Amino acid sequence: MATPRPEAPHARVPAIATLLAIASAGHVLAVLAAASDAVPRSNAVVVGLAGATFAIVALTALAGRAVAALIAGHAVIGALLVAAIAPRTPSVLALTALVAAVGLDAAGLVLLRRRALAARPARPLAIATRVAAVALVGQAALELGADSAWALAMPLRAALYVALAALGTSLLASWSFITLQLRRRWLIAGLVAWSVGWLASTADTGALVLWSLGAPYPLGAHQLQLDPTSVQIVATLGGLALGVALVREIREPRFQHSALILLAGCAVFGVIAALREHRIELAAGLPDVVALRRERDFAAAITNVTLAGVLWMYWRRVVSPRGASHEE
Repeated sequence: MATPRPEAPHARVPAIATLLAIASAGHVLAVLAAASDAVPRSNAVVVGLAGATFAIVALTALAGRAVAALIAGHAVIGALLVAAIAPRTPSVLALTALVAAVGLDAAGLVLLRRRALAARPARPLAIATRVAAVALVGQAALELGADSAWALAMPLRAALYVALAALGTSLLASWSFITLQLRRRWLIAGLVAWSVGWLASTADTGALVLWSLGAPYPLGAHQLQLDPTSVQIVATLGGLALGVALVREIREPRFQHSALILLAGCAVFGVIAALREHRIELAAGLPDVVALRRERDFAAAITNVTLAGVLWMYWRRVVSPRGASHEE
């Protein structure tokens, strides 16, 4: 009877990283909720306890003194959060414990990252591809939720727009790195075209961050005084150029055809978003503008998701270790 091979040290890293990321996201949301009183304190405490549980479960799969210290720290935070449920307990106790939990989550992710890098060599192109895909999906989710930003408390509203700006910047950095690695001059034109949309979007998001902090609401279609329809068309063309370059690197016909279908969907919904931008300019009443903006945001979200699918296929079939060995 053959004995099973021992699991590689880095084989469980994705699962551990996922649990730690969920814990960190829960703790960040709990901090924002506790700081703004957007929800009852007990709800924020429950989310914090769930995050601490996820973190402890994830860290028990690792070994070492640093890991033991992190587990003990999360256990202490869990005890403090349980104590913070009491009605007469100062609210600052729960907020302090949640902020400390965010710090422990960050330390755990850094520790996990170092161990993963020590276990296998870094692949910058693979990292950039995955960051770009995650940023596109994150942007799609946040943009769909931005329609309800009016109902959010000021800190949550500002955090939403700051997160959108951060995702856009990380996406620009990832696209730039991928363009340099592919070494095709015509791709620079695609990157520049996509950057036009990034510039307009970042300027608008920055104005919304200031509005969330108390400044007057920004007026006009774009802060950079650009035609919204043209910006949407140019950005879509830039994204298609970048996507085509990725598809050309995929050698397997069935995956290449699937990526081309995704690119076709990206083009269609990019055109729909541009048409909605044009109709927004012609709309007369506020209800029509609100409805058209929702349709535009939905089309833009689908565009982001389809482009993220192309990036995932490129990572899976070209730059990931298993994909590269399969093609060889």
